[in-house]
Amino acid sequence: MIRAAILAKRALPYLLSLLCVTLGLCVADPFGAGAPQGQFSSVGPAAIGPYSISSPWQQSRGFLAGLALSLIATTALATYYWRRQRSYRLPLQASERRYRALAERYAALLVALPGQIFRMSADGTYLDCSSSSSPTSVEPGEFLNKNVKQTLPPEVAELSLQAIQRAIETNEPQMIEYELTGEERGGQFEARIMRSGENEVVTIVRDIGRQRAAAEHLRQAQKMEALGQLSGGLAHEFNNLLTVIQANADLIARDLRPELEDLQSEIAQLQRAAQRGATLLRKLMAFSRHQMLSRRIVDLPRLVQKFLTNLRRLLPENIDLEISADKHVAKILADPAAIEQILINLATNARDAMSAGGNLRIEIYNGNLTEEHRAERGWGEPGDYVVLAVSDNGTGIDEGKVGKIFDPFFTTKPPGAGAGLGLPMIYGLVKQHRGYVDVESEVGAGTTVKLYFPAHDALGPVDRVTSTPECATGKQTILLVEDEEAVRKTARRVLERNGYEVLLAADGLEALSILRQRSSEISLVISDVVMPKMSGIDLYEAVKKETIGMPFMFMSGYAAKDVPVESGPDPSVPFLHKPWTVNELLGRIRELLDRSSLG
Repeated sequence: MIRAAILAKRALPYLLSLLCVTLGLCVADPFGAGAPQGQFSSVGPAAIGPYSISSPWQQSRGFLAGLALSLIATTALATYYWRRQRSYRLPLQASERRYRALAERYAALLVALPGQIFRMSADGTYLDCSSSSSPTSVEPGEFLNKNVKQTLPPEVAELSLQAIQRAIETNEPQMIEYELTGEERGGQFEARIMRSGENEVVTIVRDIGRQRAAAEHLRQAQKMEALGQLSGGLAHEFNNLLTVIQANADLIARDLRPELEDLQSEIAQLQRAAQRGATLLRKLMAFSRHQMLSRRIVDLPRLVQKFLTNLRRLLPENIDLEISADKHVAKILADPAAIEQILINLATNARDAMSAGGNLRIEIYNGNLTEEHRAERGWGEPGDYVVLAVSDNGTGIDEGKVGKIFDPFFTTKPPGAGAGLGLPMIYGLVKQHRGYVDVESEVGAGTTVKLYFPAHDALGPVDRVTSTPECATGKQTILLVEDEEAVRKTARRVLERNGYEVLLAADGLEALSILRQRSSEISLVISDVVMPKMSGIDLYEAVKKETIGMPFMFMSGYAAKDVPVESGPDPSVPFLHKPWTVNELLGRIRELLDRSSLG
């Protein structure tokens, strides 16, 4: 019935057109156009007798009038029908355009998605596939009409079929994870399977390897940052303690009579222990990126070449040392002492990994990190770098331990063979240089450590003088600003025993008040950096404004970012790092006072 109605609706315009033409012909005939010759016309204006008296003109006019009527009726009907169809066709065409644009947008969206969508049957046959921009994706027709048993390893195919059956039976989404090997499509994948019909499912396959690598890198960075903050705070406190221990040990050693040899030996052990503690703290501060750096423009190949003699002393004769560098390696902004410290630790680790001998190779070359590298590996600011790669063919590191080698006190060496601070120190120093560390290792094949230092073309700051003059006495007045009471009293005893008059202040505000009252008497201000109420940097700014030319020196066990080494009020302000010895403190003071008297 419905089909008959549709056919009638389609045929109606043609029937009406035929009716109009017939009507026109009928109208034309009464004017004599259609009557047989020699017979009467049924109607007409001149139908008299057995013959028609209409003229040829009258006959033609009647025919044309009928024909015109039929054409007018047909044209009107066709116009009406065309307009009616057009009123339906235009919205339909607009709808088709919208659908086509929507389909194109969805197709582009599917390509941009970080996964690929498959339509599959209950038995695991691929029925359809979307395009994808992922490097591990397949072409849309590559798997068409194939089964998962043909495209996936047996264990993964079985896992997929079980998930498909569960999705169809329970009507609930299923998720599986699997790993594929191979150069083109290897990696870790996640498949989400959802029922889309009676015997069909839609599977969204996503490469999660890069995402997990980025998440792991972020987790590692956060862990290292937290450990760095903890170790930096602890290092500051221990620096204060070691300052008190070392300075008092020096004072006792000076007061001992020569005949007390046993006591002198014990004091010497105390001093050596304090020095070892200071060395350990420097490593902790390097790891936490709190070690002071004196950076300048460095030609890395030249620096490494000059340091080779020291490196060879660390290595036994059964280990060969090789170095290679590109001809035109870019300069870097670095602390040469920190680079040497890094090389010593890397060479030491390589030596311990090659107890039976081997080859240690150092390579220096220009490198570049891109956005693609960062997307794939999860680290690396895009730009130009100088790469320092140190490789050995030793025992290598197990894959499960590679992620822990930068943790403080973690070591793969036997007990007593290492403190586990060498690689953390390297990590911290490289990060202070705004660089990156990449480790590649395989058990039995060796380890390669790549250090990425940002290339630098501009002139860098001049290194400040760090030599320690011989200790000397004096009679000037020194304002000592230190919030730690034990350090403040110890420093006062050291200075007063060597002829100086000392004014003490526990914070910057108290020091500023004393300075305003007795500025004419004070020859030097020595201040800690981080203090309550007013920091050492703020105190320096105030002193510089109120007393022109007043000598000033910082001393601190805090982070490099808290002292004006390369940034801050004045990079030329001398700095004494805690823990200091008596000779270091007195020598630096004498140097500043002598320089002030000459200037």
